[in-house]
Amino acid sequence: MGDTMFVNREQELEVLRRLFDARLKGSSFHVLVYGLRRVGKTALIDEFLRDKRGFRVDCSYVSHGTDLFRAMFHEILSLEGEGFPVRPNELRSPALRKYYPYFERPLEDSLEMLRQAFFLINEYAREVDHLVVALDEFHGLVENISLLTPGAPAEVLRSRVLWMVRDALQRSPNNVFWIMCTSAGFLMEEYGRADSAFLEMFQKLEVGPLPERASAELVRANLSNMGVSFSEDAVLEISRISGGIPAIINEITAALATEREISGTVVRKRVRELLERGEFDDFFEAYISFIADWSKWSKQTILKVLRCIAEGKTTPKEIARVSGMKPSTVANMLVDLKKKHVITESKEIRYPLLREWLLARPHPPFGIPRRELLMMHLGITFESYCRELFQRIKETVSIEDEDKMFLGTRQRLEIPPVVEVKSGEDADILVITEKGVLVIEVKSGVISKRDVEKLDEKADKYGNVISKIIIAMRGALPSAIAECIKRKITILTADAINALAGKVRMPKLPRIKP
Repeated sequence: MGDTMFVNREQELEVLRRLFDARLKGSSFHVLVYGLRRVGKTALIDEFLRDKRGFRVDCSYVSHGTDLFRAMFHEILSLEGEGFPVRPNELRSPALRKYYPYFERPLEDSLEMLRQAFFLINEYAREVDHLVVALDEFHGLVENISLLTPGAPAEVLRSRVLWMVRDALQRSPNNVFWIMCTSAGFLMEEYGRADSAFLEMFQKLEVGPLPERASAELVRANLSNMGVSFSEDAVLEISRISGGIPAIINEITAALATEREISGTVVRKRVRELLERGEFDDFFEAYISFIADWSKWSKQTILKVLRCIAEGKTTPKEIARVSGMKPSTVANMLVDLKKKHVITESKEIRYPLLREWLLARPHPPFGIPRRELLMMHLGITFESYCRELFQRIKETVSIEDEDKMFLGTRQRLEIPPVVEVKSGEDADILVITEKGVLVIEVKSGVISKRDVEKLDEKADKYGNVISKIIIAMRGALPSAIAECIKRKITILTADAINALAGKVRMPKLPRIKP
């Protein structure tokens, strides 16, 4: 499914505008935006930012303070009209010049780099009339840093991170307006317990599904733009089935583009076909994965219980009898699913169309889990997956997106047509292209500075090397990233591998937890 466009959110947009004006006039609070996944939170924030000096950072990828610092530094560079390579002595912004050393040689200390990120924002804000900073999926920053920072239990680190964020926001000049956005509203209650003063800093803005009238307007606009004939019954049916989730509306209407005349009956038939073909698998797989990421239960266990609920089995005993789980375990899961707003108090599934998806096909669905199980069954390793991926590149491909794909080691990667892929005597993978050799190392763990040095030493043994690459499934230490930049070595993340997989029509990798 594509990104959700901004639509019918004028009321929420006006709330943000009023709160922003109040902040500039001296109010002490900021904003917490929350709501279901794919309901339009990000589109709302992007629309609000259109005529403001500011930016949005996706925090779901932030696992170290350096990640946030680099993202903010890049965004300020963009606001200032600066590009790469960075020439520190020519930077117009005093704040950028002052904090450039942290960008070039970040500290190993994750919490200290997090602190420096907020210092950077507050100092830069003194150079401009206003600054809006939106941290999208803010809970990702808190949870990832808490879990991955050594030296203390996650609960202790979570409290430290929240205190640090609160302290930084309290010190922000009044021309800085912070927006925290999350799909994990249930985690905010835990944050309130971890730091009682944290939530008191925010005005809360819930972005819910579109109301019936707004949903119908979006449906009519989509169908009219496609030039198809449709009845009012079809409009109302799509609005009802989608539950007001713009992303689902867009998916359904796009699937109807080949129809000449669209009625309610046609809509119901096409939605059933979409469900049976697995067209919604990625959408709901992502939602279930999201719930599993913040739960002690596995995705497959959650799917099993939700399937039982979709079939009308709502008591722990009924679900236990069908699933083979202990009634006490099921009871605990039901409490957890209610807490996370997956099901209601009466044990009904909340997310629109999720019940129908659960009932439409045997589970595990033919989506990411089925591919993952198949790969495991066949004994396909990640290294062999990468080898096959590069082997399929028969014409020049390129990917672009500095932070998520390359961790700041480059902005764009172009790979010429591949002639041969083989294992090297020293390197994991040698890719022979029409223009030269790619020397590639595959690392399942976090990359260290020594890993970078070793790859550089290995690459010297080969001739006509055009790129040295480390594929990092679980990220890299700041010192390793700095060393890669110094030695002109590229880091490819799982996002980069999935982007390449999309170019050559290979199945994408399942999400890998840190």
